[in-house]
Amino acid sequence: MNVMTRALLALAALIVFAAVGPKPASAQAIHPWCSVSGDAEGAMVCVFFTFEQCRQFARGDGHCQRNPRFDWPYFRRGEVPPQDVDPYSRPLRRYRR
Repeated sequence: MNVMTRALLALAALIVFAAVGPKPASAQAIHPWCSVSGDAEGAMVCVFFTFEQCRQFARGDGHCQRNPRFDWPYFRRGEVPPQDVDPYSRPLRRYRR
């Protein structure tokens, strides 16, 4: 093969790899609490680590509920999911005063 043919094959391979190659990861944290709006749509916002955060966001026209996507792995293993978590999904410890 001559140089031009090799260059065209390399360019074609590069284009194919760019089109179907690896995509960036889009990991999304799953939080334990969701705020559900009180309107007819009932939109869920699942970005809260603690029940208190959710309550402050939902006050007035909504309510808070557990995020089933967060709880499901615990239930599959026969475990009780943590009530509230920190930003790294570690259970928060309740300290007595």
